[in-house]
Amino acid sequence: MQIVNLAAYGCKAVIADRKRSLWVVLGLALGVGLYVAISVMAAGYAKLVALPFSQLNTDLIIQRAVKGGQGVQSSRQASIRLPFSNQAISGAEIKAVQGLDSIENVSLAMILWNQAKNDFSVIAGVELDASGGPATVMSWIDKGKKIEKSGEVVVESHYAKFHKIRVGSQVDFGEHHFSVVGISKIKQGASVAAANYYITLDDARALAKMDGSSANMLFAKLKKGVEPEDVQQKLPGIIPGVFASTADNIGSMLKGFAKISNTVSWLLGTATLGFAVLLSSWLIAGSLHERSWQIGLMKTVGWQKKDILATVAAETVMLGFVGGICGLGLGYMAAVGLSYQEVSLTLPWNLSVQPGTAGHNGSGQTVALPVVMQFQTGLTALVIATFSAILTGIVVAGKLADGKVKKVFGHI
Repeated sequence: MQIVNLAAYGCKAVIADRKRSLWVVLGLALGVGLYVAISVMAAGYAKLVALPFSQLNTDLIIQRAVKGGQGVQSSRQASIRLPFSNQAISGAEIKAVQGLDSIENVSLAMILWNQAKNDFSVIAGVELDASGGPATVMSWIDKGKKIEKSGEVVVESHYAKFHKIRVGSQVDFGEHHFSVVGISKIKQGASVAAANYYITLDDARALAKMDGSSANMLFAKLKKGVEPEDVQQKLPGIIPGVFASTADNIGSMLKGFAKISNTVSWLLGTATLGFAVLLSSWLIAGSLHERSWQIGLMKTVGWQKKDILATVAAETVMLGFVGGICGLGLGYMAAVGLSYQEVSLTLPWNLSVQPGTAGHNGSGQTVALPVVMQFQTGLTALVIATFSAILTGIVVAGKLADGKVKKVFGHI
């Protein structure tokens, strides 16, 4: 038989038993659709662990915890504080880090907590000419301009909107007054660079009453071919109480959740697809048994077994393919919907710029779930759906075709 004739017969057979065919297509579509949607969501959570270091142009984040550091040299009543995990790193220590052969360049930042009346905010002092770390925010200006001199401040967009801060507004940090020159939007996932206010590094040092060469967060770019672990081993001898973070070890902290999510999602998706395949196989087998008289009639007029199987395969491949295609459509529609889902990106304590008790202050910790369109996964589900339908049809039709004509008619 020609392929065109088989395809035409398959279409006619599907339409003739359209009620049962509709249930087969619907079952496969839901199974494939859920399998694709669950797989896309799991891949999104896996990608989520890489977001904290995105856009930062850095290989190593260097900090000092309370154990090895010193506090702000000011009265205990001051509103400005150093974060617990970002104590001061002296100019001499910074110079020693910059002198390491394996480091290409180091960007400095000063992260401060400002506890004002009825408000908590995070201030980031940045180098104006730096290419990494919080200074990257200067390239994400949405309104106004980036800071160019002392006394100027850029405000994060969500925080500015909540507190009704605009370009041209004035903000005060104790006795220090700043003019708002820009509003910046934190890019997707760049939570390590997120703060509420951005000022010059020298202004931040003045607020914290620190010396003119210190910082409390270093963003190191390594030379090509250098492993971050090699640099991490040298840092404790330079900075007591140091904590150095890389994309890899941050990922390892967060990937535990992603691994569990992937496993659960794979089990759930596989179970859903398996149930859909079993349901469709049961419906196809039932349909063939009800129409066994057709196989008996074919044998009566001289059809061979291979011809019978070819016609059944044409019908079932049509059911499986249509069901699979509809399922892919449903799955990728669900994936588009998932792209609007916002999830909380919780950073390890040492990289969080705000204490856990501060609550959400618009510092970019909530991000849209990354959606990874996995076409290979969809293709796999489509092949499984189509193959299972064909296999069921051939096995059941083969058994019926092997029987004597009288026995085949006996199934009516």
